[in-house]
Amino acid sequence: MPDAVVKTPIPWIRVVAEGFVIVVSILMAFGIEAWWQGRQEGAQALDIEQAALESMLADLAADTSEVRGVLDYARIHDRAAATTLHMLQGTMSADSIGYVMLNFMYGGPYNFQRSGFVSLRSADRLSYITNHEIRAASTAYFDKRQPELDRSQALELERRVRLLTALSAHVRWPIPPTSETSWPVEGPVVVVTPWADFRSSNQVAFRLQDFGGLSHDVWRYAETVLQDNAALRDLIEGELARRW
Repeated sequence: MPDAVVKTPIPWIRVVAEGFVIVVSILMAFGIEAWWQGRQEGAQALDIEQAALESMLADLAADTSEVRGVLDYARIHDRAAATTLHMLQGTMSADSIGYVMLNFMYGGPYNFQRSGFVSLRSADRLSYITNHEIRAASTAYFDKRQPELDRSQALELERRVRLLTALSAHVRWPIPPTSETSWPVEGPVVVVTPWADFRSSNQVAFRLQDFGGLSHDVWRYAETVLQDNAALRDLIEGELARRW
């Protein structure tokens, strides 16, 4: 009679333990990979946010001089228009008014900077800016304040052309700027028609009032934009200093 076959007992406990270790190892591998990928995505998002904030900060810094230019010339135009109207209604001479009207020849146009914000929005990455206050303020500035000032300065330039056209029927302008000179040849605007005719021109008076009123509004609005610019720059600089 053949010997009975001796069956070796299966070490189930060890099999289960080894299987558990394998499963845990696989899960850990996937977990580590997901964790690492999450860290990489987080770092990338952080880099994008930092670059976006720095780009907008550079645009705002460059924008400051542009907005100041609009503000300064709008204020000059407003005061020159008011002074010219006052002189036309008073007893001033034609020679005196010529120097005041010279101010109408200067100013604009200005180019505002917004490439950083536009690029961020075009790539649908505004959400990368995690500071909600900065995101709201930058959207208000670049989407509303800045374009409105741009439209206003364009309208002011258009009305200035209309004013200069109305004045040209009565005055002779100095030689305009050339490649050699950055300013017109020194000298006032010369009134060439009878002083009484110039003073009584309804067209000139209307254009002066129209241009001066708009210039005043542009001047005041530019002050608001400049304040918003400074406030947004402070927010971004504070965020960059705090987190990077």
